[in-house]
Amino acid sequence: MESAHAHGDVKGKAQGGATKDYPLYLDATTQSEEPAYLRVSLALLRDALRGNALWADTPFQRDAETFKAWKYDGAMTTILEGAPIYTPWLSGEHGRVRVVDGRHRLYALIDMGYSHVRIVTDPCHATVLGALVDPVDSAQDHNDHR
Repeated sequence: MESAHAHGDVKGKAQGGATKDYPLYLDATTQSEEPAYLRVSLALLRDALRGNALWADTPFQRDAETFKAWKYDGAMTTILEGAPIYTPWLSGEHGRVRVVDGRHRLYALIDMGYSHVRIVTDPCHATVLGALVDPVDSAQDHNDHR
């Protein structure tokens, strides 16, 4: 069952600047019955995904293999309308960050200047993905979104 949650409109400072969070998310499914939700820095996520053949967060990297215009356009429209988006699903196998679902939503948020995003993962990957959480956020529990 889908439910929208206002989450992430965090006012504050992170790494010396104001943050910009997308506020509405729909729960996404993972392989776990008890998924973990984290608020991650898009700048740290971009750095972690550098070198991943399927990651293309800049327009000059985007081609038919890494970018589906219709998915990106749909994500842009949803975000511009202020409607809920599905929470991007990430994993962290073998210490490597991987986008399981939500690449085009992440591209759209990055292109629109957002600094942080709520992600979902299986608990076994939360430690690896915790490296993408700003230190100022590490004390907050983003699992309490219901």
